[in-house]
Amino acid sequence: RDEKGQYITEDVSKEPVWSGMESVRKSMKESGYGERLSRGLRDMVQRGVLSKKKAFGYWNSNIEKFARTFEKYVQFKLEKADRENTYLSGMEKKKSWEGAEAQMRALWPSDEEMEKMAPAFDQLMAAVKEKHFGK
Repeated sequence: RDEKGQYITEDVSKEPVWSGMESVRKSMKESGYGERLSRGLRDMVQRGVLSKKKAFGYWNSNIEKFARTFEKYVQFKLEKADRENTYLSGMEKKKSWEGAEAQMRALWPSDEEMEKMAPAFDQLMAAVKEKHFGK
C-alpha cells in the first residue's frame, strides 16, 4: 500500500510472461481447439454425458483449459525428443479411443492443434525461464 493506504498496482501487461500467456490464449483460439472444445462440450451436455455446470464451469474454464493444454505440451515436447513419461503427463497413447474414453479424450487438444500451439508455449516457457532463472 502507498502512504494513503491505497493498493499499489503494477501494469504487468508488458512483461514477457504476460505476453507469453496472451500468446497461449490466442493460440488456443487460432488452433481451433477452443471452438472444437466448445462444440464438444455442448454436445456432451445435450446427450447428458456432462452437466452444463461441469462442462462450462469446469472443463471450459481458463485454468482447466490451460492445465490440459500444458499437459499436452509436455507430452508433445517429450515425444519430439523421442522420450515418453505417462506418469508426468498422465496421458496414454492408444491407436484408437472408443466410447466414453473417446469423448473425454476430446477435451484435450489434438496433435494437430498442439502443433499449432507449441510455439506459443515455447515463448511462455522461455519467458518463465528468463524471469526466474535469468536464462
